[in-house]
Amino acid sequence: MRLYYDHRHFRALFKATDHVSVPAAPCMWPNDLVIALREWAERFYNVRQYSSQRHGGHFPAWEAPDAYAHDIRLFARSLNRSYFSTLCLGAAKKSSAQPHGQLTDLFEHLT
Repeated sequence: MRLYYDHRHFRALFKATDHVSVPAAPCMWPNDLVIALREWAERFYNVRQYSSQRHGGHFPAWEAPDAYAHDIRLFARSLNRSYFSTLCLGAAKKSSAQPHGQLTDLFEHLT
């Protein structure tokens, strides 16, 4: 509940001219609260993968875990190793912890 409250009251408004450059993979579930058209998603996000599922809703990991995991794996495979390396290096610069091994392990597990 806190997440929803904070999102509503403390997040900066998303303007029509804003664009998120991080690769995204929107996945639409037929029983979710909102179903966004691909064109709308591409207007605001760097869409690398867009998919629609046959069943599931607002809690896809619980309602359709196999389809959810499959979609995440497809997206991870679409990202190349250099993207993950860049992500790891950026995270390492921001933290004293060394996340490189953890993110590389995640990449290996997903692909």
